[in-house]
Amino acid sequence: MSLAIALQLGACNPTAKGNLLDGCYFLGGEPILEIQGLQGTLLVPGDITQFRLVPQGSSDHIWMTTQPSFVIGGSGQKYAKHVGSSPSPSPVIIIEIEGPTSSRVLVHDNGHVARLVRQDSCPTGSNVRIQ
Repeated sequence: MSLAIALQLGACNPTAKGNLLDGCYFLGGEPILEIQGLQGTLLVPGDITQFRLVPQGSSDHIWMTTQPSFVIGGSGQKYAKHVGSSPSPSPVIIIEIEGPTSSRVLVHDNGHVARLVRQDSCPTGSNVRIQ
């Protein structure tokens, strides 16, 4: 129940559409993934192109993982790699109950945890970098 409430908080404004997480997510200026509802699309090459969000929870925050789980790699152009049933899932989306608009989307990028930056929409065309 609280997950549905948190996801809809982004839609409290009458002009807002969709949920709190909808948008395009960037890593180092490169669009990595797009989320619409509980469905996601990877915008970088790799083993998988689509994923779904899987809600989890704790007493402090709501969090989500993806199915399938993946990591980001590459030193130039980024790519996504399927990781199966990893004990450390990636990406992880953390929604703070007290401040849901500051939700964090974290991915494993070349062995490190990195936070993605959200924009309302993705640029048109493939491999467009934001400076």
